[in-house]
Amino acid sequence: MVTVNLEDVGAVNEENQENKGNPEGSAEQDLLEKQLISELRGRLAEAEEILQAISEHKVDAFVIGAGYNEQVFTLKGADHAYQVILETINEGAATVGADGSIFYCNPAFARLLHLSLEQVLGSSLITFVHEDDKTGYLELMEQGSVERSKGEVTLVSAAGLSIPVLLSCSPLKLDGIKGVCLVATDLTEQKRQIEEIKEAQEALVEVRQRLSHSQESERLLLARELHDGPLQEVIGMTFDLLLLTQTLQNADQLSKVNELNNSVQKTARHLRLMAQTLRPPVLAHLGLTAAVRAHIKQVQETRERPLLSFTTSEEQWSVPEETALALLRIMQQAVQNALQHAQADHIQVALEYDNNWLRLEIKDDGRGFIKAYDRLELAREGHLGVVGMAERAETIRGKFEISSQPDQGTSIRVLLRRPL
Repeated sequence: MVTVNLEDVGAVNEENQENKGNPEGSAEQDLLEKQLISELRGRLAEAEEILQAISEHKVDAFVIGAGYNEQVFTLKGADHAYQVILETINEGAATVGADGSIFYCNPAFARLLHLSLEQVLGSSLITFVHEDDKTGYLELMEQGSVERSKGEVTLVSAAGLSIPVLLSCSPLKLDGIKGVCLVATDLTEQKRQIEEIKEAQEALVEVRQRLSHSQESERLLLARELHDGPLQEVIGMTFDLLLLTQTLQNADQLSKVNELNNSVQKTARHLRLMAQTLRPPVLAHLGLTAAVRAHIKQVQETRERPLLSFTTSEEQWSVPEETALALLRIMQQAVQNALQHAQADHIQVALEYDNNWLRLEIKDDGRGFIKAYDRLELAREGHLGVVGMAERAETIRGKFEISSQPDQGTSIRVLLRRPL
């Protein structure tokens, strides 16, 4: 800090004017002049040191004094604070001229490119842009010279590493200079995390697919055992009862045997429905539409209410077997839920095909529910049927939707994009 007292300099000048007319005071005047010159030289050297300190940002403020009235001039203003921020932030910051040359960057931007500040300044930014992104970079810079804009660009460092960054650009117009101010945010870690999440999701889908294959294999084994064992035995019982009715003469006994025969036949129909539900043979031979229609017909044969109906579009296209089986399982589960819980009068099943989408919808007019669809909450409450339907839809890359209102029924939809 330096203080220059203007009052002292004025006093010395007045004294020199008075001594000009006095010969006796000439010697004294010479002495005073030498002292003044020596003092001024000292102050000049001090001023040069102060200017050097100012240029190196070592001075916070300086004081100019005139008698008892001193003024303090501060060198640390808003510009200095912003400069400190730019020098210390983790994001790279740079200013780029209209010709694409970098005439300022902070240390973080230089580190991003694995270069020193001296190597970056004056170079063209486009030389650090990946070849595949240069067109997008030029468009981004053109937009950034007019208005604020953002875009992802891949930079290539001096070490040859590809670095994905988000460039936030804004126009620069200062002292006749036109260009773009930009902030570069390194997206490497974010991209890595996204890739890890994607891999985890793909692994989860694969696990679900393997689990579904395992379940279907168990269903096939159970269906065969059910068909070859209990179902055949029950069918044999119906033949025995039929033979027995031919030998009975007593009307009461004959009536009871007929009632028993009807019950056994009903049990046989239930067992046959269970076996076909576990592994529907119609699906493999006739396709999804025929399998859905056959299942609804078999369910309706076992009960009078609710009434079940099925509609489909005229246009149909083939569906892979795994996809068809998943859609059939979703339909079966949705119908079963409506039968058990909805207390509905009517259950409608629709299978619609168009040029781009396949839509499966199961809708009932039952009591419905008010809760919003939350898979985790439903799983905790033990409603695994809905959770299973949603997971099956995800396994075949379908979109699962469920909507319901109290006393207005429930609608379950699966949307599946037509494969190319």
